[in-house]
Parts: sequence; C-alpha cells; structure tokens
Amino acid sequence: MIFKTPGQTAKRVLAPYRALGADHVIDYGSADVATEVLRLTDGRGADLVLESAGGAAFGASLAAAKRVTGRVVVYGVAGGEAAITNWKLNFTHQIHVIGLHIGVLIETAPQIFGELMDELSALIAAGVFTPGRPTVYDLADGPKALTEMEARATVGKLALQP
Repeated sequence: MIFKTPGQTAKRVLAPYRALGADHVIDYGSADVATEVLRLTDGRGADLVLESAGGAAFGASLAAAKRVTGRVVVYGVAGGEAAITNWKLNFTHQIHVIGLHIGVLIETAPQIFGELMDELSALIAAGVFTPGRPTVYDLADGPKALTEMEARATVGKLALQP
C-alpha cells in the first residue's frame, strides 16, 4: 500500500499522485497523517516512510511507521530539522531511522548506487515505473515559476528552459 501526503489546497489534485502509484493520498494540511496511515493499515503502520520534509512532518513520519520493523528514511529536511531524542526512539517509536544523502552514497558506495540505477532503469524499461516529467517554464518566466513554487501551487519538479 502506497501513501502520498501533499499538503496544500492547490496540491489536492489526486490524479498525479495516483498515476505515480499512490493507493491513498492524505492531505497533511487537513488530516493527522499518522492516525490516517494507522487506520488504513489496520493499526500496523507503514513498513517504509520516505521523509523529505523534516520539521513537524518528521514526527508524523515517525508515528506512522510500523513499530520495531518500520523504517523512516530521511532524505531531506525542507521544513526544518529532523530531530529525535534517544528516549523517544527507544520508548515511543521503536523504529529504524536512516539518513540518506545521494551525493554521499555516490561518493562512498558507487557500486551500490550503480546497482540502484540499473534496477531503476529496468523498472522504467518494463513499464513498472514511469518517471514524472517536469513542468517546463521559459527562462524569462523564472519569476513566475518561483512565485508558483513559493505559493505551493506546483506539483513535481520545475525546469527552466533557456
């Protein structure tokens, strides 16, 4: 079961997330993500949570993960720090928290990164995974792209074309 948690009114369009494979789309701006994930998993929690927001969202990610065997992979902290105390990790969540920085992975374990890219390429070739396409703006429309991104009115990646 795959969940996606966009958070702003403009992002409540479900189709792009469902097209990427999300079984459930939860608006973290109007729902308690952890409670909803636990409800949808019959109280078990998620096996894997990919966390890129940090800040308050990090706490929801920890609470949504399955106890003991659940993993939270932190690969970004756009909304602030992703901090947890030893006490909370041991007595509240009992999960695995893993930090991932792609640049460090490429530098220190290029073979693993290469294997991951090979696997991803095979999934794309088999039609299992279709990469998203960025929304492309003319370079002159860069300020408009930034305004829309700041207003959280965009979905996915943005690109500027010279």
